[in-house]
Amino acid sequence: MDSLPVEILRLVAVHATSYQTVRSLRQTCRRFRSALHDSGVYKAVIDAGGHRDDPDNGTWLRNPVTLSMPADLSAKYAYADYKAYEIPREAVVVTSEWVESFVKWASVTVATGHPMINTILKSNLMSYPYLQAAFAGKGPFKKVSATSMYHLYFCLSACLLSATAPNDTREGLACEPPEDDSINNLWFNINLQFVAPGEEPELDSLADAWEGLALKDTADNYDSAWLYGGTGIPAFLMQSLCLKTVGILGFREREHILFELPLSRGYDPSFDSEADSPPFLPPPSGFQIPFETFMQLPEPFEDPSRFIWCHLPIMTSRKFLEEGTWGGIMTRGISGRMKSFTEFEGLKLAATPAKESIQNLISEMESQNLGFDADKIERDETSLAFDIDVSGRDRSEDEVTLEGTIFRETGKVIFRQKVEGEEEKMHWICFMTPFGIVGKSLKCNAMGITIYIYMWLWKDTWKLASGP
Repeated sequence: MDSLPVEILRLVAVHATSYQTVRSLRQTCRRFRSALHDSGVYKAVIDAGGHRDDPDNGTWLRNPVTLSMPADLSAKYAYADYKAYEIPREAVVVTSEWVESFVKWASVTVATGHPMINTILKSNLMSYPYLQAAFAGKGPFKKVSATSMYHLYFCLSACLLSATAPNDTREGLACEPPEDDSINNLWFNINLQFVAPGEEPELDSLADAWEGLALKDTADNYDSAWLYGGTGIPAFLMQSLCLKTVGILGFREREHILFELPLSRGYDPSFDSEADSPPFLPPPSGFQIPFETFMQLPEPFEDPSRFIWCHLPIMTSRKFLEEGTWGGIMTRGISGRMKSFTEFEGLKLAATPAKESIQNLISEMESQNLGFDADKIERDETSLAFDIDVSGRDRSEDEVTLEGTIFRETGKVIFRQKVEGEEEKMHWICFMTPFGIVGKSLKCNAMGITIYIYMWLWKDTWKLASGP
């Protein structure tokens, strides 16, 4: 072996096809350890997938490893790929320690299109008791840090968007989602902070709230933050709530389209695109959304907090907001049950630097005797906030118009919509999440009953992407 060229040793490793075999070979001697620590070897091992014991789990179609990637980073991805297929065995009993370890690599792996969504769906983690406990922050999840729970909600929602209702084999894998009340109650508490029965929310309060960037790392801090409401809840926890919301919301819409609507309007495997008008397909799945194209992803096994805000620089940029068209869904009713949907496609979004934010910047410069710095205004006007206008039509050809503001540092979005035949406007508080713009209306009727109207807007192109 000592006389064989390095290239031959690497060919031997590539034909081994499994991560376990390559790892064992690297432990035999120094020469193997050095020769096989190579991006080409790790890429080939991931592509071959010899450690996958179930072919139905799929392959990593958007394998992030390239031949030019540093070997240490390639090794991290190869190890994450291996661990992804161990999830059903490791998550037989879910503990807080397992979750803290899991999130260090899982979110980044899901975001790069890994089919580990299939292995998560097949694990106890997606069983109803664990899902319900996770979304409520109870049981083994009570001791998990809020930062790690954000990661977990990202992974679980990606799975919920890719699953179907129990006992159905037409598409995806079956699971039972958490109860809608696991998010309704938190949104209800937020609603109480800003909306009195029969009145409009205070726009100034909405603009000031949820601007805290601090991560709440302990369960006690997480629970206490919700007690104060409004400005006591940092943007991080609102982002986390929106991640939970999109998982349940997307699952309910898939249910609605696939099983509750006639096949002629919903998903029809026999659909002929040349002969028929396109049906409204389900929302984008966790497989389809190309997260890695708009998230500045950290490396696997790095500090989990680096993942929290990595989507905002690109997703709140003017180019991202205006490029292409947006689709989405909106629920209707006061029950909080996500069973009635309005569906959108082809919405256009226009973004302009927010006048109020620019004026605040000018006022700050004047108050500090800094003078009017035109260059600073030009540099900062697109780093603060955008006023945004959304226009288009829903699936019933009714006009859709929304206006609002997106705050780039936290991803907070305030939307307003004129209600037909009424003087007041409907208001939403949303956040730009990795899944798109997600949020809920802030409104009570005259009797003080909360109006539950959830919204999720995504890029139309995401539904056209291919899954594994």
